[in-house]
Amino acid sequence: MADVSVVIPTYNRSEFIKGAVETALNQTYEDLEVVVVNDGSTDDTRSELGAYEDRSDVTVLHNDRNQGISYSRNRGTKFAEGEYICILDDDDRWEPEKVEKQVSLMEQLGTDYAVVYTGGVVIDDDRNVVQQFNPSRSGDIYPEVLARWKLNPHSGHMIRKACFEDVGGFDPDLVSGVDWDLSIRLAKKYKFEYIDEPLVKRIVHGDNISDTQRHANMRGDILEKYNDEITKHPRIHRTFLARWDEVRGWAAIKRGDHKNSIKYYYRALKREPTSHRILYFLLALAGPSVFTIGGRVRRGFYDTFN
Repeated sequence: MADVSVVIPTYNRSEFIKGAVETALNQTYEDLEVVVVNDGSTDDTRSELGAYEDRSDVTVLHNDRNQGISYSRNRGTKFAEGEYICILDDDDRWEPEKVEKQVSLMEQLGTDYAVVYTGGVVIDDDRNVVQQFNPSRSGDIYPEVLARWKLNPHSGHMIRKACFEDVGGFDPDLVSGVDWDLSIRLAKKYKFEYIDEPLVKRIVHGDNISDTQRHANMRGDILEKYNDEITKHPRIHRTFLARWDEVRGWAAIKRGDHKNSIKYYYRALKREPTSHRILYFLLALAGPSVFTIGGRVRRGFYDTFN
């Protein structure tokens, strides 16, 4: 039985899936299995995965129809034999020593620690780093995790399978924010630790460019599910709503709704005044063309989504 199970859900990503399987198989940690769940793909995914049918360390499951990422991750985890589950999106890649470093740290921690996660980077087609995730949360992260996930990227998470099963896995009824939701439930009962190294690479491409309206909807879904818990903590509640207004402000800018962008950024500034919110509000007043100028400003928006 493998110590580590890598669960990879995939849907219509035939050009990426083999790279995901290979980044797992090429880890320096050898006691590892890969479980791929093909979520009803209609492209060449099934034939691409046929290359692994004779490998004992790779299991490929096929959903009869598209069931969603939560269902697929849960199905993969049920087949997984490892003590530790590693989440891997089909378009993400790992540094070779990622799993080995996580196992080493996990084995030093008590069973009250559910997750060891890593940092990561986002790269563009020219291999330039356009975003970096620097982990900072450890130990008891509840209730702070209610205000903001801040545990990117999810492909950097190693989770004790026993803890994953204890909290019920991913919620298939949640429309969005499933990674955040799982982390909230884990954080209520267990601790988190991190490795401060960029061991995950996210590749920017046409299918995964951040959709600001989707991020705004995600916060709405999280608030609906955890409204009682969020409102129980006034500081958390203010931060949650301020960040939600920021995301909605940026979504309004992108769809050309200048009036509402000013409204949302003003509300965010009023709820929780910070220097960067003053800057965003002033830029919103100046208009969309000024607001979108400058890589430093744009990169800051992704940070507000999570």
